[in-house]
Amino acid sequence: MAKQLIYTPDRCVDCKNCEIACSFIHTKDITKPAMSRVRAFTYGDIVKSVTVCKQCEDALCQKVCPTGALVRNPETGAIDRTDKCILCKMCTLACPYGNIHLDPIYDEIVKCDLCGGDPACAMFCPTRALVWADEPVPDIKQDAQIEHVFNEEEARYSANRCLDCADCSECGECIKACPADAIHFDMQPEELEIEANSVIVSTGFKLFDAHLKTTYGFGKYPNVVTAMQMDRLVSPTKPFNRTLRPSDGKAPDNIAFVLCTGSRDCTIGNPLCSRVCCMYSIKQAQLIMGSLPLADITIYYIDIRAFGKGYEEFYQQSEEMGVYFVKGRVAKIEPAEDGNLSVFYEDIEGGSGQQQMEHDLVVLSVGLLPNMDALHLFNNGDRLKSDAYSYVEEINEDTDPTRTSINGVFAAGTTSAARDIPDSILHAGAAAVQAAGYIHQLKASR
Repeated sequence: MAKQLIYTPDRCVDCKNCEIACSFIHTKDITKPAMSRVRAFTYGDIVKSVTVCKQCEDALCQKVCPTGALVRNPETGAIDRTDKCILCKMCTLACPYGNIHLDPIYDEIVKCDLCGGDPACAMFCPTRALVWADEPVPDIKQDAQIEHVFNEEEARYSANRCLDCADCSECGECIKACPADAIHFDMQPEELEIEANSVIVSTGFKLFDAHLKTTYGFGKYPNVVTAMQMDRLVSPTKPFNRTLRPSDGKAPDNIAFVLCTGSRDCTIGNPLCSRVCCMYSIKQAQLIMGSLPLADITIYYIDIRAFGKGYEEFYQQSEEMGVYFVKGRVAKIEPAEDGNLSVFYEDIEGGSGQQQMEHDLVVLSVGLLPNMDALHLFNNGDRLKSDAYSYVEEINEDTDPTRTSINGVFAAGTTSAARDIPDSILHAGAAAVQAAGYIHQLKASR
């Protein structure tokens, strides 16, 4: 069987890298806007040609080719294209004589065989939704091929490259295409000094470092993870495509959530409730039940604080779905056999004292901490006043919300307290109104 371009819709994340990579345009009516051939996923017979050229002694097209697909024929002296070509068209841009052409013939099409082996769209697809193969590759092999963890050097290198998800070759085509002239490869960091009448401080929060709760074994036992890590494990949009436990990659069947990790805990200096941990843990529990319907899920809690609109109903729904809620603070977590973990907790409602239960994955629902960097934002000697818990203090959160100790400076969202998303949005709106009112007063007094 001849190889073909196989499209797997459920793997596609609509990143459009294949559209960027595909150099050929298809449309049956030249009066209509051209459409990327990859977008339609319907391909057919196309004739391509590269004019044989021997005009340059030092061929520019050969220099710019990112794959080394252009080589000089020793017999004819001409530049020939090999099967390494990914049709990026960089040679056509570099040729000063216009001698290189990639000319598609527009026709009704059913499949793509334009590139031959190693098509550009398949090479650029980050999820292997497009595969050049005889038949679809099973999921396990697909995952094995796409899973790749950067080391620190690779991560830093990639983080500093624009468009690295599409293997940017810095050809400059995006600069030419951008109508707003918004792309500049030669930009350097610069500091801007802006005079403003009002400032809204929205510096957010810091997440509790689970390493500080040493009795829970985070960083020591691989199958103890934080809720932020669990959020990535259950994410339907990668990176893992499935819920697994870190030590061996197997699907866990007995998962525990430990609430109030880093909250309501004087031993680590944070007696406050973080407000969000209960609900995001219950949300993750429901997501896990969707991906692992046979898994047992236990949530260890001090109190369930489902305070928002519809939150109590969401909590009760989770109980009805089979999530097991245990009222009792977890004292410690220790390793068991086969990478499992023993959770030691106090059974408050049952009155049985200290109990022990074994799980194969434990999730620490870490709480929110104040971002104290906000207190030192201003260099003119003013310092934002903090409350007893190191959040930015509001003058009067009931009658004058968001207003701080410095005139014209307003605090938004979790800068001044632990808040969930709906409350942060409302609070940010109040800060915007306060800032607008302050500016209006300044203008009126002049």
